[in-house]
Amino acid sequence: MRRRIFLVVSLVAALVLLFSAYAGYVFWDISNLKSACGALKPGTTIAEARQIFADHRFRKDFTNGIPGNSPGTWYLAIAAASTMGDVSCGITYDGTAILSAEVSEW
Repeated sequence: MRRRIFLVVSLVAALVLLFSAYAGYVFWDISNLKSACGALKPGTTIAEARQIFADHRFRKDFTNGIPGNSPGTWYLAIAAASTMGDVSCGITYDGTAILSAEVSEW
């Protein structure tokens, strides 16, 4: 009987620990993305933007954007991996510099 109680308590504790660790990772991932996106100001060069995202542990190249609303502009969304795209940083750039960057949450 004691062994069964110990196993149940251990299982519950393990589940609570796993859930807490995952929740902490999601919170860190979202705040990390918001911090990186907030560091992108209009006029930031693409090289500087790559370094900002590398410093925040995101690996993204600025060559896979889609055409933006204005001619000669591109749009790229970088998502927090733990949210499967629910939280992302939308970046509009002209090929050489950032025009705007904003966090979007679904």
